[in-house]
Amino acid sequence: MTQQIKIIILDNKFCSINTDNIDILQAIDKEFSYKVLGAEYSEAFRMRKWDGIQHLLVKKTNSNKLGIGLLDKLTTFLPTIGYDAFVEDNRYKAPNQQEIDLAPKLKEMGIVLRDYQTEIIDTAFSKKMGVIRSATGSGKSITIAALVAKINLKTIIYVIGIDLLEQFFQLLSQLFDGVGYVGNGECIIGDKVNIVSLWTAASALGLKKDIVSDDEYKNSEKAVRIENKLKIIDLLKTSQCQIFDECHAIGTSSFKAIHKEINPERIYGFSGTPYRTDGSNLYTEAVLGPKLIDISAKHLIDKNILTPPFIKFIKIPGLDTKAREYHSIYKEHVVENEYRNKLIVENTKLLKEKGYTTLVLFKQIRHGEILQELFENDGVNVELLNGSDDLKQREIVKNKVKSGETKIVLSSTIFDVGLDLPILSGLVLCSPSKSYIKTLQRIGRVLRKYPGKDKAAIIDFYDDVKYLREHSKIRQNIYIEEGFAVSK
Repeated sequence: MTQQIKIIILDNKFCSINTDNIDILQAIDKEFSYKVLGAEYSEAFRMRKWDGIQHLLVKKTNSNKLGIGLLDKLTTFLPTIGYDAFVEDNRYKAPNQQEIDLAPKLKEMGIVLRDYQTEIIDTAFSKKMGVIRSATGSGKSITIAALVAKINLKTIIYVIGIDLLEQFFQLLSQLFDGVGYVGNGECIIGDKVNIVSLWTAASALGLKKDIVSDDEYKNSEKAVRIENKLKIIDLLKTSQCQIFDECHAIGTSSFKAIHKEINPERIYGFSGTPYRTDGSNLYTEAVLGPKLIDISAKHLIDKNILTPPFIKFIKIPGLDTKAREYHSIYKEHVVENEYRNKLIVENTKLLKEKGYTTLVLFKQIRHGEILQELFENDGVNVELLNGSDDLKQREIVKNKVKSGETKIVLSSTIFDVGLDLPILSGLVLCSPSKSYIKTLQRIGRVLRKYPGKDKAAIIDFYDDVKYLREHSKIRQNIYIEEGFAVSK
């Protein structure tokens, strides 16, 4: 007879594996661990204080805990090592609330939910936790709004950056009464639905680290006032449903700080690119649950919901340089490369001549300044934006683009997310990246449908130099795997 392992669901975040058998625990620990990408560069690894492995099984006396999102994986794994799982769930099961009927307001707004949006809503509602991949341009915001209405619990929707904060607030305020707005120095807490900046929430908990690799998201927001911190913390603890937009940020210190404080009955993650190419997807599943739905850009292009992209790679020969470190090579080959920068300007002008409204994305502020000067010297009008520009200035530039007054926006990668300008049809990628998430986010900026827009033109650069050469190959493979048209 197969032996049973008792698994006790402790709360809405963790389950406990009721065994002290070392062999079983070691097998579970190995199954639910992964090597952290780039761990070898950390001080802890170099000092041999850490093996570079992230262990998701928390081993404690009488309580070996695992994220509840991995429960299904755990019950499937145990039979492979000769044991059956017996799950005990003593949590209070609250009855479902009556759904808020959004139909009249959606009709008034001229919105009809698409079949895949309805599928997302019904599937998420039935599962209580999980990750939804919904590509940029899929109508993710309205899908989240409809899910919130169906659940009808006190809800937080977490966003990255003030642009998304404002966009969600404007949309949901048309659908719900008294929507809360927490971020960018404001703390207006609603009774039922609240839009909350991820960085503001983490800051209220005393965290000072950034949620992303650069400072732009943090620096673009106003600081949290001391008198609001307790209000925000109370909101985190009392919200029964918590939804993380752009949930690929859950590996950050900000998300982890928030996760310690919350215990929601329902938790979901939404993103166009929720999964990374390393093993950290296990962590995503541990805290948010398994992938429920996968709506890719290719799927939406095939259904004529998104515009097909055509990507042109321009080869940039490596410079004769003595630089060996990545940052030095990046500075010489990308930021200060006169030949490359002139090609950026020339190709952007060409897109404008062909009628494209173009977004030119750079990473470093110095690079943006160099490009702006080159455009100006060439008599080309551009609007420059970076993370230091407040929401008012961003809206001014967006309105100029919408009206047709501005045809070229030169922007830092603050607009990797949160830029909702369907009129954009051209994209120039000035800053090389090997990130699957960043690459698809940036492409998604120009795929939304717009009258008269039958394709999106994208310029990328194949940088034939150490480090960047490999990054270029990775991006090419990403485009091909997504089914995008690529020319060299």
